[in-house]
Amino acid sequence: MAASGWCSGADWAETQKRYIGNIGLKAVVLHVAVGGYAGSKRWLQTTSPSSSCHALFNNEDNSGEWTQFASIHDRTWANGLRWTLGVPWSPAARRPITGAKRALMAPWITPGLDPNRVTISIERSGMPTEPWKSAAFEALINFLQFIHLITGLTYVPGVTLIGHRDIDPVGKPFCPGPLYDFDLIARRANSADQTDQFTYVVERGPARVRELASTSSLVKRTIATGQTIHINGINYQGELLDMYGVKSSEWADVGDGWVWLPLLRRST
Repeated sequence: MAASGWCSGADWAETQKRYIGNIGLKAVVLHVAVGGYAGSKRWLQTTSPSSSCHALFNNEDNSGEWTQFASIHDRTWANGLRWTLGVPWSPAARRPITGAKRALMAPWITPGLDPNRVTISIERSGMPTEPWKSAAFEALINFLQFIHLITGLTYVPGVTLIGHRDIDPVGKPFCPGPLYDFDLIARRANSADQTDQFTYVVERGPARVRELASTSSLVKRTIATGQTIHINGINYQGELLDMYGVKSSEWADVGDGWVWLPLLRRST
């Protein structure tokens, strides 16, 4: 189904709140749903309100579950603008976007353009102050890489990878929130091969794989010194961080549990 714009690994739930086709992809827009996964999914599928998106990621647990509502070749209803005499208006705030706020908008937004016609919209369940769960984050990266594979889009923060705030800085000035690291997301999504970046060797074994990122958590298994492992992400005080700049209290997500990162070294 790749050519049709539907990504494997997702729960496909086609929405009727879409238009067929687009006029060329300019950017992927990240949002936060400000709600739970199940409720947001229902809300995005119902005929009212008149808003929708291409995909929704479950950030309530580490399941990696996500739903795709529309082909990436079609248009959804998430990033609209209104124009009056060349001036953009915020649909959410019902006010014009002018002056310093106008300068915050993505550079490809030109008078009269409906951003829905040139964007792919992605929602994540939860609140803006909640960090990404590692499984949801990896699922997002996989979807972004799929979009790149099909469309050729290269991710540039603030240009081709943006938040809703970059379209409507008046009505949505804080969407998707402070814990979306656009530089990290772009770097990961632009990488065709993540194997080297996320391959580590146990240097100070045996490394204990714990159920939670805590030294007091249950040990599920051990990994011997010298063994190579692939990690999905790093957790620091509950937040998924960049792979660069290791801190002593970071934990590595190895799929079935967590390993204390200082026991590992990057594979060369």
